[in-house]
Amino acid sequence: MKRTLITSLLASALLFGGGCSDDFDDSALWKGVDEIYNQLTELEKQADQLNDQIRLLSSIVNGGAITSITQDAEGNDVIRFKGADNIEHSVTVATKDDVSSAPILGTKEENGVLYWTTTVDGNTDFLKDTDGSKIPVAGRTPEMAVDKEGYWILNGRRLTDASGNPVKAEGKQTSLITGISRDDNGNAIFTLGDGSTVSAPIFDAFNIVFKIGDTAFDDEYTGEDVSQPLTIGYEITGEKADEAILKIVRCEQLEAVVDTSAETVVVTFEAPFEEGCFALMLCDLQENVLIRMVRLASASAKPEYYGIKTADDLREFARAVNTGRNYDRYRDETGDVVLLDDVNMNGITEWTAIGTTEHPFSGKFNGKGHTIRNIAWTADAAKSTAHGLFGVLNQASVRNLTVGGSGDRIIVRGAVSGGLPQPVLPSRA
Repeated sequence: MKRTLITSLLASALLFGGGCSDDFDDSALWKGVDEIYNQLTELEKQADQLNDQIRLLSSIVNGGAITSITQDAEGNDVIRFKGADNIEHSVTVATKDDVSSAPILGTKEENGVLYWTTTVDGNTDFLKDTDGSKIPVAGRTPEMAVDKEGYWILNGRRLTDASGNPVKAEGKQTSLITGISRDDNGNAIFTLGDGSTVSAPIFDAFNIVFKIGDTAFDDEYTGEDVSQPLTIGYEITGEKADEAILKIVRCEQLEAVVDTSAETVVVTFEAPFEEGCFALMLCDLQENVLIRMVRLASASAKPEYYGIKTADDLREFARAVNTGRNYDRYRDETGDVVLLDDVNMNGITEWTAIGTTEHPFSGKFNGKGHTIRNIAWTADAAKSTAHGLFGVLNQASVRNLTVGGSGDRIIVRGAVSGGLPQPVLPSRA
């Protein structure tokens, strides 16, 4: 395949970049670029998993507790925990043999305080803040990331070895937590990659199991008929189950009422209903508290497909991002925003770039090899300096996407261009 070659992840370059070769066959090069993007996407997922584990450890050291430890179908540990705010969260920890346990973060106690450490090539040092001070596990949470060249980023800076060289992220799955066990006192013990351990109490005063009929569900449920009330059964378990007091503390887009005699929560949905939630608090007179969030959705409100197939889909996705609304409707099962087909922008005369300063796009956009074509947009330079497909990005990625074609144009009106048409050269990310 022969085509103009333009490569850029910058949002404006997706529409204003240019190339000039009709003879260059870049198919092999683009295959290599796509492979690199796939590798970086996988590494970004690893960074997200590490950050989930970091938040778990920070929460339990900062007054939280483990509420349950179970295993999923793949043998990974699913850990439910509550932080100091008593709200329950969950994280999946892969501790299988094929998971890399290369020590990146660890912990070390000094003068009674547990601090984060980094270990690279056998050398361990305290993780330092920008002012050079050690970071306590109960303090600011470190943030892991992978930069565009595949190197680990820790708190915004590349992680380096003893010689000052940046540390490359590994291609296989990485886990900060490499082992989970219980001690004689019933505490959960998390072993990290550097051999250090973090202990956490297990909250076993009470917990709650939700059921629809005889089928248990976790935190999310999709109802078939939201025009009628939904009855959710529950069972309180734990050592102090008989002493637990149950109360609804928050509702969004629905009303939830507890019937303790029938052990049910009756939910009435607002119309029109697509999705909502309620928060339920369990407590007792000994100040044990657990808050559980339950999210409900309407099956009839579920779209025919997940992704972007039409120009209207693309515009609605842009509006959702720019107004801070949820855009799960346009994600596939991996969490990427995806194009399902070439998008014909014929008839669309005005366009607002995806991502604003207030609401930047921070997800992953996968064009799946499709093209956005027939662009003939008019933009106002006085309202924005971004006139491309994307505006403001924050740790986002855009790949497998071609924007524009022969004859496509953008007219930018205002002081910048005086209303001169700007060609949209075919570009690919």
